[in-house]
Amino acid sequence: MRSGKELALYREEDRDGLFPQLIWLLDNYESEDFSGEDLRTMGYEVLHQLIEVCASHGFEGNLWHAYLTFVMVNHENAYSTACEIRGEVEGSINRFARHDFEIFRELFAFDLQRLADTLGIDVWPAIRDYHRVEGNDKVFNTRIRDSIVDLSIRLGQCSDVEEFQQAVTAFYRDYGVGKLGLHKAFRIAHKKEGAEILPITNIAHVKLDDLVGYELAKEKLTANTEAFVKGRPANNCLLYGDAGTGKSTSIKAIINQYYS
Repeated sequence: MRSGKELALYREEDRDGLFPQLIWLLDNYESEDFSGEDLRTMGYEVLHQLIEVCASHGFEGNLWHAYLTFVMVNHENAYSTACEIRGEVEGSINRFARHDFEIFRELFAFDLQRLADTLGIDVWPAIRDYHRVEGNDKVFNTRIRDSIVDLSIRLGQCSDVEEFQQAVTAFYRDYGVGKLGLHKAFRIAHKKEGAEILPITNIAHVKLDDLVGYELAKEKLTANTEAFVKGRPANNCLLYGDAGTGKSTSIKAIINQYYS
C-alpha cells in the first residue's frame, strides 16, 4: 500500500492533526525502528481520536470509511474548490486528483485486522461496525452527516478509481467543501487581526410554526428571506424586542426552513 505521504492535493498542513498521525501509524506499525510499546501507545491514541471525531459528528457504520470520507469532503484544495458547485472540471488538476483518490482507495481497503494483530489492540476492527448514541453528537447538520455516511458507503463499493472520483466530485457539486460547504450557518468573530467567519455547529431543530403569535413579524421575515434565496431584492433585517420574545428562535427557524 502506498503511503499517504505521497498525496499531492489532500495533504494535511497540521502535522499534529489526526490524519497525519494516522498516516504515520500505517507507515510504521510494522517497523522495527520503533519500540512495540511506543507503536501500541500511538495506536491507542489514534484510535481514541478517530472515535471522538466520528462520534462527535454522529457518524455510524464503518468509522474507518466515514473518517476518510470526512477528510476528503473537508479538505479545501485546488481540485475540491474547483469542483464546488460546478461539479466535474477539465484540466491537468484531474490527474493529480486521480493520483490521490487511488491512494484513498487503498486506505479504504486497508485490513484493520492486520493492524490490530501487529499492535496487539484487538478493538481496532470494531470501528468497522459502530452504532452511535442518539443525541450524543455535537454536530446538528444531520443532512450533511447522513450524506457523508452515504458517500462513505458508496466509496467503499466503488469498483475503480474513476467511479470513486465521480462520487467525491458529485458531493462537492451538491454540498460544497470545507467549513463553508458543510455547515448551515455562520457568525462573524471580531479579532485583532480582523473579522473571521466561523461555523455554528449547534442549531436547534425549531420551525416557525413553533412560535405562537408574531404572525406579522414572521410573515415579513419569511417574505424577505424567500426574496433573498430567489435572487430578488432583499433587505437586511433587524429583529428587536424583549428577551424571550423569539428573536433567536426565529433566525434558527429560518435557517432550518431555507437551508436546502
